[in-house]
Amino acid sequence: MRFMKFIAAFIVIFMVSCASVPKDPMAMSPEEIYAMAEQEMTKKNYAEAREHFKTLKIRDVEKKYYAIAQIRTGDAFFAEESYPEAAAEYDAFLSIHTYHDEAPYSRYRLALCYQKQIDSVDRSYENILNARREFARLMKDFPRNPYRESAMAGIARCDNQIASYEDYVGSFYLKKGSYKAAIGRYETLLAAYPGAGVETDVLLKLGQAYKEIGESGKARDILSGLIARYPSSRQAEQARDILGSP
Repeated sequence: MRFMKFIAAFIVIFMVSCASVPKDPMAMSPEEIYAMAEQEMTKKNYAEAREHFKTLKIRDVEKKYYAIAQIRTGDAFFAEESYPEAAAEYDAFLSIHTYHDEAPYSRYRLALCYQKQIDSVDRSYENILNARREFARLMKDFPRNPYRESAMAGIARCDNQIASYEDYVGSFYLKKGSYKAAIGRYETLLAAYPGAGVETDVLLKLGQAYKEIGESGKARDILSGLIARYPSSRQAEQARDILGSP
């Protein structure tokens, strides 16, 4: 972040002039308020820092620090693991400053906010989709951003989580005996996320579903393909058992 280069200098200025600074932040200059806010961030007094950033946005009539104050408010929430609140701040910044110098940083942190709220695929599907969307938008809008490797890893992780969710839903249908619904989920998953970590399980269950609806030829093709591609897997062993049964 470019503005981080100025933080240390402002803190030094603030500390040197501290004795003469009025106690009321509303009477301070934007530079002094910003330095005070950053000092509170350094001390991990995040609530106090947010209050100073809020005051800064009011006092900064020239809007010199307004955008930075918005980002740093998000950073203060992020540091406290208050991810929904941090996401709201980053999103508010990006809604106005789409191509600001700090937009890549804010887009990346917004994606992380969603990613940090993922606990399980069945309860966090919306956060998974949101995280993937923000990582992908970062890569599209800023291909050479400094977070490129982490963003690409984030997209891959989200894809695996989405595939796991589709597997979860497909398995729900399979257990209910809704075989055609299960087949639809599994085939969509395999087409959209080839090579996902759940692929061997999905191929096995897809073959089972086709067998249940009487399409034995289709089931055989899928299960034989599973054995050929993953011969040493547990699922391949199960596929051999299914193919060996009448």
